Amino acid sequence: MAATNASAPRPADTPLQVAAQAAVSAALGRAGEAGDQPRSLRIDGPDGEAVHSAFSRLRDGAGLDWITVVAVPRADFMGGVMRNVVGTALIGVVAAVAALAIGLTILGWITRDLKRVADAARRIGEGQLDVPLEVKRSDEIGALAASFKWMQHRLRVDQLTGLVNREVVVRGITERIEHHRRAGDERPFAVLFIDLDRFKQVNDRFGHDVGDKVLVEVGARLRRVTRDTDLVARYAGDEFVVLLDSVADGQAADRVRSNVESALRESAGLPDDVPVGIGSVGLAVFPRDGRTAADLIRAADHDMYARKRDSARA
Repeated sequence: MAATNASAPRPADTPLQVAAQAAVSAALGRAGEAGDQPRSLRIDGPDGEAVHSAFSRLRDGAGLDWITVVAVPRADFMGGVMRNVVGTALIGVVAAVAALAIGLTILGWITRDLKRVADAARRIGEGQLDVPLEVKRSDEIGALAASFKWMQHRLRVDQLTGLVNREVVVRGITERIEHHRRAGDERPFAVLFIDLDRFKQVNDRFGHDVGDKVLVEVGARLRRVTRDTDLVARYAGDEFVVLLDSVADGQAADRVRSNVESALRESAGLPDDVPVGIGSVGLAVFPRDGRTAADLIRAADHDMYARKRDSARA
C-alpha cells in the first residue's frame, strides 16, 4: 500500500509501486473529478504478472491531495483462495468417499441378512424345518426375521401338545440314518409307535375338549419318560412316534418300551371314567428292522398291532 501526493516516482520506489502509480495516474486523468470516488483496476506488473489494485483520492483541510493506492499481485491473494478451494474440494471428496463406504457397508449388512432369510426360506421349502436363522435387527428386516422364526415354529410344532409334528420326526429319523452312514456311527437307535385305544369313544362321549386333554397328557408322559436327546412327536390324530436317539441293543430298546407302556397306563391325570388305554407300543430297531424312516415307522406300526392282537388272544 502506498500514499503519495507526487506525480513523479521516487528513486526508492519498487517496480510494482512505479507501475501502480503510473496506472493510477492514468486512471485519474481519464476520470477527472469522478476520480474522487474509490475505484479498482487491473494492471500488469513489472514481470507481466496480473496485479489487482484499488485507490482512493483524499483532500484534507490543509490543501493536500492524497491518493491511497493498494496493489496486490493476483498470485498473493488467489493463492490463498485456491488453497481454500483445493482444501474444500479434498474435504468434499473424503466426505463423499466416507459416505459411499458407509452406504456400501450398510447395504452389505442388509443384503447379507436378506440373503439369510431367503436361504432359510428355500431350505424350509425343501423340508428342512429346523434351519437356524440368526438375524438380530430392530428394523423391518428384523421384524421379517422374527415373523419367519414364528412361522418356523408353527411348521415344526403340534399346536395342541407342543410336541414336534410328523414332518420333523420323519426328517429326524432320516438325519439319524444319514449320520449313521456318514460318520460310521455303529450305535443302533429305535423308533416307538403308539396309538390310543378307544380314543374315538372319548371324543364321541365326552367331547373334543376332553379328547384334547387326553392327547396333551399322553404327550407330557412321553416326554417325561424319554431323554432330552430323544424326539417325541404327535404323528397323526391319536398316534405318537418316538425316536430313541441311541440304544445299546434291541433288549435295551425293549426295556425303554416297557417303561413307556407303564407310564401311559397310569390313571393319574385323566378322569376315572374316560375309557382310554394303551394296548401296546410298537418297536423297530435300526438297522435290524429297516434302513429308511418309512420302513422303521412301518415296522414299529406293524409291531404295535401284532402285540395288540397277541394281547387280545391272551
